[in-house]
Parts: sequence; structure tokens; C-alpha cells
Amino acid sequence: MSCISAKLYQQEQFIDERHRHRYEVNPDLVPKLEEAGMLFVGRDETGERMEILELVGQPEDHPYFVAAQFHPEFKSRPGKPSPLFLGFILASSKRLDSYLRSRDFPRSPAPSPAKTSVSGSMANLSVQG
Repeated sequence: MSCISAKLYQQEQFIDERHRHRYEVNPDLVPKLEEAGMLFVGRDETGERMEILELVGQPEDHPYFVAAQFHPEFKSRPGKPSPLFLGFILASSKRLDSYLRSRDFPRSPAPSPAKTSVSGSMANLSVQG
């Protein structure tokens, strides 16, 4: 079973996304955040930079709680939204589960972490779960 982000990115091992900031999650806080129900499903190649976060819990409470350090809007185009934006739209219209099922990616209640790699302002993110 894998995280929602991996499913939306069609189980790609690595993805390219753009960054335009200098903010990061303090790696010392990651264990506490994960104990509280947040799971970092996308990380840089060193495992120290957190790139994608999903909230663990009951899907009925939080059908789509995904956060990204990169800018998915930079790669969105009319008629071709970023996978993370598509997931948000589908969840808002209560169609996310049927979308994921139609692609043989059944929703899992608890995503699992993955690795990522980052180079410069572009990130090769692994969102496999």
C-alpha cells in the first residue's frame, strides 16, 4: 500500500518539481511530528529535507491532507493540473477514492515514508510508499 501522493503521481519512483524558497522542516522535529500523525512521504536523497507530508488518520476526517515544500502550481497547465492539485480537486468533489480505484491504486489509511532527491531548485521526489 502506498501514500496518496504516490498514487496521484502514478507510482513514479522520482518526480521533478520546482522550488522557489529557502524554508525547510527542522529534521529534529520530524519524529515528534510523525508521532502526532503527520507522515513525511517525500524526502530528499539524504532523507534530511522533508518534501511531501500527509496526515495519517481516518480518511473520513481528512480525505485529503497533503502538503508540499515545492510549488506544484509551477507545473500546472490548463487541462493538466499538477497531480497534487488534481487530488485536491477530486477530494473536494468527493471523487478521489473512485479515481484512485479506477487506476488500481486503492486508498490506504496509513501512508508509508519514501525517499526523494533534490538538486538545485528542482527536486526529484520519490513519493512511492
